[in-house]
Amino acid sequence: MAASLQATTTLMQPTKVGVLSRIGVQLRLFPSVSKGFGLEPIVSGASLTCSLQIDHLKDLAQIVLSKTYMKVKGTGTANQCSTINGGVDSFAFKLGKYYAKKFYLEPTSFIIQAEGVSKNVPLEFQTTKLMTHLTYSLDGIEGSFKVSPNGTIKIEDKDGIDYAAVIVQLSSAEHVLFIFTIKQLVASGKLESFGGDFFVRSYHGSSFLDPKGKGGSTGYNNAVALPASIRGDEEELANFQPSDTDLGAKTPKDVKIIGI
Repeated sequence: MAASLQATTTLMQPTKVGVLSRIGVQLRLFPSVSKGFGLEPIVSGASLTCSLQIDHLKDLAQIVLSKTYMKVKGTGTANQCSTINGGVDSFAFKLGKYYAKKFYLEPTSFIIQAEGVSKNVPLEFQTTKLMTHLTYSLDGIEGSFKVSPNGTIKIEDKDGIDYAAVIVQLSSAEHVLFIFTIKQLVASGKLESFGGDFFVRSYHGSSFLDPKGKGGSTGYNNAVALPASIRGDEEELANFQPSDTDLGAKTPKDVKIIGI
């Protein structure tokens, strides 16, 4: 199933990195730096130029790359998006083709359109309680990045951990399940605001067994089943998406995801 993504870029982010800062530092594609931040040119002469309020950029890249599995195990750090202090109002890429690596998406809130606890209350978007811990972010995403002469960009998802199963809980204690993803994303537009379509799989596959012990591909032969209390079939970042439909058995709820 296809869904759509709308994203608005911002270059002003909170900090979790303690480094000295200054205005007007230029970042070009030096191998030791660009590799650490996952951006490599695929056209001769193409380069990335940006202004960042940060000093000792090489040292920062080395800090990021020096983290080992045991240093982050059980801390939740691996599920958090790295941020840099400061920013600029504009961020220009030179004309050409790039290949981006280690792209990261971290949701910060999930808002579900559902009925309230009181009866005869119209549908409204509700804040939710996240039930999935430490595994709801997308990481290691890579893909092509093209800058056209007219200033538009085109991004295509190629590989990476580009989907994650998420469970949230409404105020009524109902659980809503869905797949947070940007799989097969093809997005275009200006750098300040771009969007596109991507594929969202069902939370449950055809072999999932419903409470009556039947599945889309297994039939009635398997009598052992787990209760299905879910919904979902689409999604979008900082936009709307349906939740899981339990293989078409339930009406999907609208989900709004906001993240960085």
